[in-house]
Amino acid sequence: MRDLPVYILALLLLLAPTFASAVRVNSIYKAEVPVATQSAKDKALAIPIGLEQVFIKVSGNQQVLENSPSLQTALTHAETVAKAFNYATTGNNTKNPSYILTIHYDPDVVNKMLSDAGAPVWSQNRPLLLAWIVSETANSPPDLVDGSSVSEVQTLLKKSARTRGLAIILPLMDVTELTQVSVDDVVKKKVKSLQQAALRYASNGLILGHIVKKNAEYIGDWTLVLGDDLQSWTITGNSLAEVMTGATNNIADVLATRYAASGANEVQSQITLKIRDVKQQADLLRLMKYLQHLTSVAEVQMTSVVGDEITIDVSLRGSKDAFVQATGLAKNLVSLPSTNDEDDVLFYKWTP
Repeated sequence: MRDLPVYILALLLLLAPTFASAVRVNSIYKAEVPVATQSAKDKALAIPIGLEQVFIKVSGNQQVLENSPSLQTALTHAETVAKAFNYATTGNNTKNPSYILTIHYDPDVVNKMLSDAGAPVWSQNRPLLLAWIVSETANSPPDLVDGSSVSEVQTLLKKSARTRGLAIILPLMDVTELTQVSVDDVVKKKVKSLQQAALRYASNGLILGHIVKKNAEYIGDWTLVLGDDLQSWTITGNSLAEVMTGATNNIADVLATRYAASGANEVQSQITLKIRDVKQQADLLRLMKYLQHLTSVAEVQMTSVVGDEITIDVSLRGSKDAFVQATGLAKNLVSLPSTNDEDDVLFYKWTP
């Protein structure tokens, strides 16, 4: 690959296609708030409530307001961050309807507020999770929840995932999967079999859930699978909503710890990337644009091109480990074992 003049590279970066990585969750900068009327008063009351929701989704931290007094202050002038509004009616009462007010907030302002408060910022690129969930009650046998039929579990999962900015899908449970996956696989957490069945979805991880209703109590046994890493919880509640919300909150907290960048604006560490098999200019452009848009990255500089291997120096706002976790979501980058003792050099292979 021939060297590119810097000014041409800078121009082409603006035209580069999207890098194939995790799912882009566009809803993290908007909130849905129930309101009784479309009055200016109800709207004014809803705007700070929605901004609090957005702070939690973007930071990935449920306690972000409690930990950051400046963000609590920001809620008092939340109207300056709101960009657009729209209403949707709820319920069937046409004489006295209630509404859901959707509020869109300025992403740049929200990110700056979080960074200035020292809170983490989790980008819109988030891991795609496939949820294998078994639900059973005293009156019905255990059943795998699929994405095509409407059920209370499906509805609550979508709602709680949207609240925390998670990308979660349910399996199709078509003829192919009915022969591959059983209730027993999920209940007994046969991870390898479920990972194999999940390959068709190109997901970054799995959620395994087993929900049982006993008398008036719901018990949920949950496991988050990220590669070889498994984290499990048992969540109980008086309603299915409590169990579903508790599960998604735990999952979001774990993911944010891995992928959200430190809120610090200053450079905290520097690493060097050596990436093989970058053979086309288009591949280089996609790669550079992807790195520049990672929230943990402060600056990217290409330092050399030797054959089809490029060397890039990266300045980080966070730790090397956080950067590695984030790039682990990219489909086009394959991590390679280190060939030397340099802790600040990472090796990758490009796969178009």
